[in-house]
Amino acid sequence: MTGEPTRPLVLVVEDDRDTREMYAMFLDFSGVAVLTAASADTAHAMAVEHQPNIVVTDMMLEGSGTGADLCLRLQADERTAHIPALLVTGFSQHQAGPMQESACAEVRTKPYLPDAMVQDIKKILARPADRRAG
Repeated sequence: MTGEPTRPLVLVVEDDRDTREMYAMFLDFSGVAVLTAASADTAHAMAVEHQPNIVVTDMMLEGSGTGADLCLRLQADERTAHIPALLVTGFSQHQAGPMQESACAEVRTKPYLPDAMVQDIKKILARPADRRAG
């Protein structure tokens, strides 16, 4: 054992491959371990298996289910209810408002720069465990 701190594990869920890769590369560079998925179903299965510290999801995803649906699904599953989710959307702040009251810890609108994502992840993970999820 080297005594090095464990890197937080972030699951990035984004249907756009270029955006997904950009976020993953920036997070990795920032000292975060990263898993990626393009759909809500794949993301849920990965969250159950890998137990990430946080899920960052886009609103629009491949297949059936949105990022908001994923947040609700994670919160409803006892295996993943403790995992906070950060929802990123292209909807306006007015349209995104109701999503804030869903199962998401935070909702951010695009454009959403990777450095802002890193700051939000740190802020959410610094909260007491009982205040992380939506």
